[in-house]
Amino acid sequence: MALSFICNPEGMHFCVQEWDDRGMSIVQTLAAAKKFSVASFAFDEAISENPRLNITLQQGTRVIRKSRDG
Repeated sequence: MALSFICNPEGMHFCVQEWDDRGMSIVQTLAAAKKFSVASFAFDEAISENPRLNITLQQGTRVIRKSRDG
């Protein structure tokens, strides 16, 4: 991803976010969770439902998983 987003709504540590096709801006936050296991499940489900979307699982600015390389 070209840019990162600090995600910490109400103390949530992990966020699942949909990015635009260029990976430059966030379209929407799909999930926010305190536990990695919950966020990881949400990430997997988001990709399962829409495999073409550009999705990241992040902890703050750190990208843990992404649906696309690049």
